[in-house]
Amino acid sequence: DCGDLLARLRGLAPLALNPLKSWHNYRSMMSGRLKNADEAARSIKDWFYIIRPLLAMKWLEKDLGPVPMRFDCLVDKTVADNHLRAELTRLVELKSRAGEKDRPATPPAALDFVRAELAGRFDSPPPLPDSGKLGPTDLDDLFQVVLRETWSKGTD
Repeated sequence: DCGDLLARLRGLAPLALNPLKSWHNYRSMMSGRLKNADEAARSIKDWFYIIRPLLAMKWLEKDLGPVPMRFDCLVDKTVADNHLRAELTRLVELKSRAGEKDRPATPPAALDFVRAELAGRFDSPPPLPDSGKLGPTDLDDLFQVVLRETWSKGTD
């Protein structure tokens, strides 16, 4: 049953997360956007390519597991300041109404957040695990179980 296999793989997926490598990946994504343009020239898309990785890095630092795709989930677990939350929600609304290349005024609290977060983000990574919790044979074991189950179903 493909659904059963998918459920098993999804169960193992969080164990494959390497927090340190993920943190470096998000920092790299963000730094590319930082180099491309100064604050005034950034599009709304550029701001999300900076803010989302910053929030993802905070997520990893809080040891919350795999980083969710949904921006509102990231904000919910990583941003305590209600004013900043409101401005980030407004930024999402601006993005939904504006074109990707539009350059609407970025909310001041969002700018302050980005500036404050960037202040120490490039010096060195925080102390994060440099490996996932997936054992060296976990996927092999799953593969063998699935083969046995599939084989036994085929011989009935």
